[in-house]
Amino acid sequence: MTTEEREAVDVAFAVEEEGLIVAVMPGVAGTVNRPDTCGCYAHTGQHSSGCIDYFTDRCVGASPERYADLLKELGNRGYDVTVIPFDDIDNDEYLVARIEQLER
Repeated sequence: MTTEEREAVDVAFAVEEEGLIVAVMPGVAGTVNRPDTCGCYAHTGQHSSGCIDYFTDRCVGASPERYADLLKELGNRGYDVTVIPFDDIDNDEYLVARIEQLER
C-alpha cells in the first residue's frame, strides 16, 4: 500500500479504566448528529465511536509501549497515523472538523 492510498489521521491513545487501549481519532466524526463524538479503534470491537467527554473524564493517555501494537495494527489497516498528545483530543480544531464532516 502506497502513502497515497493510506488515510491520514491524527490519533491519541487512551487507556480506559479496565486497561483497554483505544485509538482516539478526534478529527473523525463519530455518531451522526453528535459532534461531541469521534471515531475510535481498539483491538476488540475495532471501529467505533466514542464521546470526547468520556475519554477526557474517564481515561488517561497511553504510553508508547502500551499503544505500540495498536499503532502497528492501524498502519496495517491503511492508516497513516500522526500520534498527538492525549490532552489535545478536545481541541476546537477537531470539533470544527467533525461538525464539517457531519454537515456533508
